[in-house]
Parts: sequence; structure tokens; C-alpha cells
Amino acid sequence: MRIKYFSFSNKGGRERNEDYFSCYTDENKNTGIFILADGLGGHGNGEIASELVVRAMTEKFRASEIIDTNAIYEIMKSANDILLEAQEQPQYRRMKSTAVLLYICENNILCAHIGDSRLYHFSGGGMRFVTADHSVSYKKFVQGQIAYDFIASDEDRSSLLRVMGNNERFEPEIRELSQTLENKDAFLLCSDGFWEYIKKDEMLIDLMKSETPQEWTNYMLLRHIARTKERNDNFSSIAVFLE
Repeated sequence: MRIKYFSFSNKGGRERNEDYFSCYTDENKNTGIFILADGLGGHGNGEIASELVVRAMTEKFRASEIIDTNAIYEIMKSANDILLEAQEQPQYRRMKSTAVLLYICENNILCAHIGDSRLYHFSGGGMRFVTADHSVSYKKFVQGQIAYDFIASDEDRSSLLRVMGNNERFEPEIRELSQTLENKDAFLLCSDGFWEYIKKDEMLIDLMKSETPQEWTNYMLLRHIARTKERNDNFSSIAVFLE
């Protein structure tokens, strides 16, 4: 198995890029660790929050000998504790962040997320899985009040129900993905500023045309650039191929 990836980030129409990510692969162990976080700008110091979360989680991952769902929870909890400790300084007291991660080791594939940064899994010519946003808008979709594609434009999309940096709302969702892999399984981690402009069916169409993660990303960015509005949010993505 080979792991290929391509990462991208842009501040969009904002003054600062509050997205942050980390990608790590070890060809000898067939291991990959991919983490993306989106700092919540409305809570202040979002760029610091997302970097703290990603750096803390990456360090814990690389120091851990065994990774399973329990280990991932402890890794995320440790990063959350670091963020809470930083909040003790007055200038950082309101900073929060989302987080999404993908862990690959041979056929052991785990993912986790908190907030509305997403992970998509494509396999066998279709979409196999996508994370469920921890947001009021996603809850409205589940209750049948809005269609899935309207989550991106719903007025409550920025109201998150679970986040990093809040003990009461720290509840990551962790799962093991199917170990039955097809040729060229593909994964996409992205912030809400990315997925709000690209539908999942379009992601699949662009994937089917692509030979590399970079090519897939470029096709999606062509759609994104054509649709972005003035002062659009930061947008970031990590595309991963398993071959």
C-alpha cells in the first residue's frame, strides 16, 4: 500500500488564516497521520487555537506506540486540555477550534472529528462515508427541516454544538472505517470554507478524473474559485490516496 497526499490552504477574503493542518507519513510502516483544524474566528485568536490543537495532537500521535479509538480519544483530550490551559491567559480565554483527523496504518483506518470540519471517504466509484457536522444546521437537516445541500448556506451553520476548547462541549466522534479497501481509495479532510462551495457529488466527479491527489484538489479548486463570494472564509483541504 502506498499513501499519497496533497495539502492546500488559503486565507480567502479574511485577514488571517485560522485553518491549520499537519501531514505525516512513514513509508516503512505504511502509516499516515493527517490532522486539520479550523479556529473559530468569532471567539478570538482562532489561528492560535487551531495551531495549538494540531501541534499537540501530532506530537502525541508520533509518540504513541499503539493507536486505537481509545488512544485517539486520549490524544484529542490532551490537546483539548492544552487549549483550556492556554485560555487561562486573558487574551486567549475565548479561543476555540474544530478538528478532523485520519489515521492510516496498513489496513487499520481510523477517523475522528469535532465541530464541522469534515472527512469524506470515496471508494469503488462512490462515496462511502462522510462525517456528520456537530452544528445546529446539521441537526436541522437530520430533523428534516432543510436539505443536506442547504447546510452550507443555512443561517445557523456557524453555531457549533461540539468544539475543542470547551469541556462542556468536548465530545469527539471517533470511528473505525471499513478495512475492505479498493484500488485507490480516496479521503478528503477539509474545513467548512472548502466544502461549503463544493457538493459531494462534484467531489466524486473530480476524483474520477484524477490520477493524483494534487490533480483532484486542483479540479475542486476550479469550482471553488468560480463560486467564492467577497470576504469568503479561509479554505483548506488534505487529499489522500491509498494505492
